[in-house]
Amino acid sequence: MPSKLSPTARGIISALVLSGAVHAKDTLVARDDSDIYTEPSTDCHDIHIFLARGNNEVAGATTRQTSVVQAVCDGRESCGWEDIDYDNPVDNKYAEACHEGAVNGLKQIRSYGEDCPDAKLVLTGYSQGAHVIGDVLGGGGGTFETMGGGEHMGENSTEEYVEGLDQDSSPGNQIVAAFLWGDTRHVAGQAYEALDGGDFEGWYPRNETELESLNKWSGVLRSWCDARDGVCAYDTTATINYTYHWNYLDLYSQDAADWLGIKLGEKENTTATATASSGSSKATASSSSSGDGK
Repeated sequence: MPSKLSPTARGIISALVLSGAVHAKDTLVARDDSDIYTEPSTDCHDIHIFLARGNNEVAGATTRQTSVVQAVCDGRESCGWEDIDYDNPVDNKYAEACHEGAVNGLKQIRSYGEDCPDAKLVLTGYSQGAHVIGDVLGGGGGTFETMGGGEHMGENSTEEYVEGLDQDSSPGNQIVAAFLWGDTRHVAGQAYEALDGGDFEGWYPRNETELESLNKWSGVLRSWCDARDGVCAYDTTATINYTYHWNYLDLYSQDAADWLGIKLGEKENTTATATASSGSSKATASSSSSGDGK
């Protein structure tokens, strides 16, 4: 992303984040979540999900990605999840928060893999959280402009480089799927694209070295980027509508779960499409304004 944005662009992005922050509590509490998966757990499970939340989302069961946890865990006797621990409110410096998330994510995943060597691991990250998951897998770092309307808006901050996981040893060889939703570091032309944003670059596209490392995981990766989402498709030629940044999990959580089922040999390759799930296709204004801007 260009290092400097116009005042108009800054204002739009600021409004985007702050409107999400204002309405997040009211909207998210209203979700009809199953009691089974509302509490995080570090117990050993057959399937265990590590969740990296979006900017300004509060850790716990009221983030957008609760819906993909439910979709993945539905019908499974042994399935659980935990948040990757990082402090990413809107006022924090973007890059420093990402570094904390990547370091803590690596620590948590390694610890869990050691304690639960038979578990299959799923990683999921939304927006800034997708940045974190990408770094956990392929490594990453760099200098990024803090966006979103907080006190550090427009201020560059640096993420110290973090080396990603090794695919060939635990816990890397336990990872069966990784989901990226509205990735701020989205890069055009990757094989794991699920939507029509594959021709466009995100706010902070990965460099060639980082992308090469991340793409070693392409067999387990799936990325959702809508061409109208000005975060993961910053250079889009489509008309930008940030609703499409907010509603991925409403629309495609079941798609992710079905794709995982195919990867695990539980489903035939006829159900995991890149279309909105029939049971979750309502992208209302209220659900779309409930959280993160990056």
